[in-house]
Amino acid sequence: MNLINTFRETKIMKEDCELENKVNVLTELHNKYPNNEKIKDDLIYAKIGLNGEKTIIHELKMANIGMYVLHDITFKYEDLTAQTDFIVITPVKNYFIECKNLRGHLKINNTGSFTRKYESNNNRIEENIYSPLTQAKGHINIYKKIWDKNHGLFDKLLFEKDFFKFNTPLVVMANPKNILYDRFAPKEIKNKVIRADQLINYLEKDLKDCKWHDRLSKKGMEEKAKFFLDNNTPNIVNY
Repeated sequence: MNLINTFRETKIMKEDCELENKVNVLTELHNKYPNNEKIKDDLIYAKIGLNGEKTIIHELKMANIGMYVLHDITFKYEDLTAQTDFIVITPVKNYFIECKNLRGHLKINNTGSFTRKYESNNNRIEENIYSPLTQAKGHINIYKKIWDKNHGLFDKLLFEKDFFKFNTPLVVMANPKNILYDRFAPKEIKNKVIRADQLINYLEKDLKDCKWHDRLSKKGMEEKAKFFLDNNTPNIVNY
């Protein structure tokens, strides 16, 4: 119990990411070929994405609830691959976080479809985008296949019922200028799409709603983090 009460740090067990490597390589290419528009555009979007992920890391580091954080984790199971931006392990849950640092505004309609609105060259553009929440759920599904493969029948019977209760997908909007239109979004989707400045409050609420005897110790969280790291198989990209 003392371990649970006193551990309040945010332990970043993996902070590096492939996106940062991509920015570094594209910066070198842009310096070498400054007139190449494709390299320039790719670099701009890579920097936007990286800045969004740095925003989330900053928010998590300011938390005071005790957690382990892994940045840019890739799972592979047979022919399936899942790359998740963050896995956050708290005393009550594992959160699979998709970071979105989009231009413009995001709308979620009553069927759960995502639409992005933005301006480009004085034109207003509205386009459907693949649901980042569905993407995060898919990552959890692949992780479960790996988890099942590494655990025996007893563990499966014990944790099967609550597996998806304790592994939660989240979409975090990292651009503070974004407006999220989710008034008519289904409740189960609306509750899992949040702004970066709401992230800590979200985690704290789940912690508050959980009884003390159901919370993981620091050792338990660390063991989970190590399991994720042991099964991390990053893609090697030759830019």
